[in-house]
Amino acid sequence: MTGGVESGETEDQAARREVREETGVVLGASELVPLNLEHRYEGRFGLALESAWWADLSLRPQLPIVIIDPTEHTEVRWSDRSFAESQVSFEFHRRTLRRCKPHP
Repeated sequence: MTGGVESGETEDQAARREVREETGVVLGASELVPLNLEHRYEGRFGLALESAWWADLSLRPQLPIVIIDPTEHTEVRWSDRSFAESQVSFEFHRRTLRRCKPHP
């Protein structure tokens, strides 16, 4: 998922808000991990900077139930990394997926 930083938010706060708004999942204090990947590109509102974060759910006994916002997404599924990589359009997103570790 992607999203923007609102006025007065840090990147960490924005990432947590986007996860909660788009999936209903509330991340614990140590579950949001910066991946130290950035991508600059010309967006529809000018120069944009995209930062990658990882929601580390590996310590949870089971994956959370995801309730998507239908104004944001039409479908959601848990999948393995190779399938997820095949579904994204941009190389930056594939690099991001490669940095994430799989759920046990």
